[in-house]
Amino acid sequence: MSNGSGGKKKILLVAVLMALVAGAAVVGVLGVKEGWLKSGEAQVGKIARHLPKETMFVAWTGKVGTFVDMAEQVGLTSESLKEMSFQYRNLLEKLGFDPLSKAGLDHVGLDMSGPIGVALTPSAKADLMVMVYVPMIAGKSGVALVRQIVEAVAPEKMEFAEGQENGKNALWLRFADMGEGGHAAGACLEVDGGMFVVFPGDYRSRHAAEIEIELQKLVADLAGVGGKLSDSADYAAAIKGCDNELFGAVFLTGPARQLLLKGGDDMAALIPALADLSSAGAFVTEEGTGMHFTMTAVAREGVVPYGRERDLSALGFVAGQPLIGTHFAVDAGRLLTAFETALGADKRAWKEYKRGMEEITEELKLPPGTRVDQVWNGELGFFISELSENPDALVRGVLAFVGLADEELAIRILDTLMFKAGDMMTRGKVGDSTIFRVDADGVTVALLVHQGRLWVSGSVPALEEIASGNQAGALDKDRLGKIAGVLKDSDNFSAIYADLEQIILRVPAMMSKRDRRDMESVWPLLSKLDYVTFETYQEGRTTVSVASVYVKSGTITEAVLELAGSALGMEFSKYSRKAKTAEAIDMLDKLYKGAADYYSTPRVREYDASKLDCQFPADQALTPAPGNCCGSLGGPDADGDGKCDADWTAWDSATWYALKFAITEHHYCVYSFDQNEKTGADAQFTANAHCDLDCDGTLSTFQRYGKGDPSVTRGECGIMSAAALFTQNELE
Repeated sequence: MSNGSGGKKKILLVAVLMALVAGAAVVGVLGVKEGWLKSGEAQVGKIARHLPKETMFVAWTGKVGTFVDMAEQVGLTSESLKEMSFQYRNLLEKLGFDPLSKAGLDHVGLDMSGPIGVALTPSAKADLMVMVYVPMIAGKSGVALVRQIVEAVAPEKMEFAEGQENGKNALWLRFADMGEGGHAAGACLEVDGGMFVVFPGDYRSRHAAEIEIELQKLVADLAGVGGKLSDSADYAAAIKGCDNELFGAVFLTGPARQLLLKGGDDMAALIPALADLSSAGAFVTEEGTGMHFTMTAVAREGVVPYGRERDLSALGFVAGQPLIGTHFAVDAGRLLTAFETALGADKRAWKEYKRGMEEITEELKLPPGTRVDQVWNGELGFFISELSENPDALVRGVLAFVGLADEELAIRILDTLMFKAGDMMTRGKVGDSTIFRVDADGVTVALLVHQGRLWVSGSVPALEEIASGNQAGALDKDRLGKIAGVLKDSDNFSAIYADLEQIILRVPAMMSKRDRRDMESVWPLLSKLDYVTFETYQEGRTTVSVASVYVKSGTITEAVLELAGSALGMEFSKYSRKAKTAEAIDMLDKLYKGAADYYSTPRVREYDASKLDCQFPADQALTPAPGNCCGSLGGPDADGDGKCDADWTAWDSATWYALKFAITEHHYCVYSFDQNEKTGADAQFTANAHCDLDCDGTLSTFQRYGKGDPSVTRGECGIMSAAALFTQNELE
């Protein structure tokens, strides 16, 4: 059994599914809206209960109908695609329905209130098995829909066999040219509220029999024979809190880890870092002016989380109006161990790491074997109070601190550095605290060891204030207090905020003129951004991280869709007009062939039958006569579609007849034909097309030029063509 074409390896079903979910896939990344995403617990619950326990990846979208709405908002409609691509027009004709139309989807039975789903499970012979869930209206047949689509798109490619799996309708597909004994290359299974389309990620014909067995087992599991992913505690933990919004989840089962290991040395190095992880999830929600991207990481049984509770007392010393701030506290020992375990998978990297640590230990005069976590206790805070307009020194007003596991050891390290730095570094006392000052090249950096923390700043007075115990209270100030409130939540072991409004106002001054021009395209969105936050907290074995972006008014989805609609609208307009120019190119090619045929066909004079010299037909004025297809500009466009109406009589002339040329459908351009009234090798012609694609009164010009070929004998008559078309104002 041969492997067949590359199209087989990719499986024809991929193309079939693209026809169903193209609109959702394109616009799904643009943004999501709370009301759109909620699919309903009953619907998603039904889907989850069918997934086999070996599932390694799951992703659910929002409602199908909602994506159609979003596509329409950004200008991605069937009409725009049909203007851009004749392949899309052909696809619609074959399908018999419009996949970007609610009416079309409803006609074929897709449930627009349900989500599209994708799930992956490892395969021994095809790497992955892919399961795509499509929601169906009650009473409609998914098997019939898949068969209808495949038979319409590629009737000669696939063969079908219908059957039952645990009382559910199934459709098996195999390649038609496999002959007797061919094996299944995909399947469709009807389940509660929809259907699963199942196919191998990589169809290898030499393993066709084994792949068919895997497909049969997978379909049987989906039909309710085997254990389910939804029964796993990991599944519930990974999607906890998503409330059925847009989400994806990964489950690191044993077979999944083995599949990842096939990725080579890089993946092998990554696997140890994932050793403590059993599953992970991510989902998007929108609330008020903020959009939240939530990530969950579920640790394996018996694993202690990395995070620990932050000591919030340090935040009371943060002064000024910091634009950016972060504070986190982790278990430094466990984090370092995990890092070293992952690094140890690469012998070369591990050797370099060990050598580097030994050199640092020796340089700082530390006891052999000293580890980072013996100095750093896992706490870190970092604040930026001001951005400079100087590209060489963008950041000003920096304040940072790290928690010290051993304050005396930290001072010992700083003393060693001071000894090596000479006069550039000095040591002093502020009360009971030790302060170091570094002066180099006109820049001053101060370091303060105070109450178990090492503080760093470019301002010596700022650190002296901290050493004196003065509380600044910056995080309690009006808007900043609201933005930085994420730092003051004791349940979060990690938190970050950034005041985007202030940062974005300063960014252009730090950019080159070229970069500023490039930035103009996204400025409408950037100017609406307010601030961002990122926080991480622990719930048992589950680590939850929430990244949020806020806009000044409205919703982030509306802002993104507005920008996307504007950008895509311009692109669609450009590409649509570009696609329309294909008419002129095609028609000029027909005119060229007609002129060549007329020139090379032997002709004789009337009455004496003497042979005429090779020549082109007479001139022909612009057709249709008004010279413009736009009805608003006087063109013959009775139905107002921006095209010249189809009219046989317009082409009823001797020249158009001689050139065998006429346009019988609505068209964008007008055409003419010129020649120089000479014969033989001196004869020349120009076929012209003029279009006004945006109906602004300015015409584009396309010309195809030809002349007699002097190398051809008088009896044969042949022509020569210019190397390319002449074009002017192509997209007008």
